[in-house]
Amino acid sequence: MTPYNTNTQGFDFQVLLQTAAMAPGPGMISKVESISGEGIMVTLYHNAHFSSQVSFLASTSVRVGDKVVQGQSLGISQGIVRMRLKLDGVAVCPYGYLNTDSRSRIHTVLLSQGGAASPCQ
Repeated sequence: MTPYNTNTQGFDFQVLLQTAAMAPGPGMISKVESISGEGIMVTLYHNAHFSSQVSFLASTSVRVGDKVVQGQSLGISQGIVRMRLKLDGVAVCPYGYLNTDSRSRIHTVLLSQGGAASPCQ
């Protein structure tokens, strides 16, 4: 996993090829598009303020208009899954919006990699 990066505006998670990429929260699929250098990107509309994007997908199992629940598969990864969170259209570090268990796992991974204790530097 890489810490939040202002250039990519998200977290990158190294995963096994063909790993299912999951919805970070409930919402409606608002866009599915192919992005040069990022593969397929799925955008989820969560509410009037929050949206998220999951990219580096090799294939997708959702279409625009689909409603999804947290943890539902959005598609199959290319070996990396990038997660972005936007608040009122502006990218923000998603770390503070994750539940305690997820934050703890990210913290442990970063420290095991010799990285910073905070992923949002």
